[in-house]
Amino acid sequence: MVRNEHGEMQPLDEQIQISDEIFDILSKDKEMVNQVRIAGPCEQKRCSMWGGKGCTAITEGFKMLDNMVKSVGESRFAKCTLNTACRWYIQESLAACSICTNVDYFEYV
Repeated sequence: MVRNEHGEMQPLDEQIQISDEIFDILSKDKEMVNQVRIAGPCEQKRCSMWGGKGCTAITEGFKMLDNMVKSVGESRFAKCTLNTACRWYIQESLAACSICTNVDYFEYV
């Protein structure tokens, strides 16, 4: 996903592979890392956001955004290329997509 001209995260038409070099650049640049969404394997128990039965980041996201659009139905995200690898999508289905576009990794870098 990439941030569009309206400041929203937008799915790409196809998945692209990120090289280690690009990943290193992104991980060191706070402005750049907030312009893209990268999916990788869920680390589950090795991640501080794992709650035993699932990712707590998505449930916290719903709380923070006041359960804003927990049912999005058919949307542009139904064909998001990250769905098959996305922990949030696996856990919450399309409802996760309403949160995904509003998440910034503000404390990531």
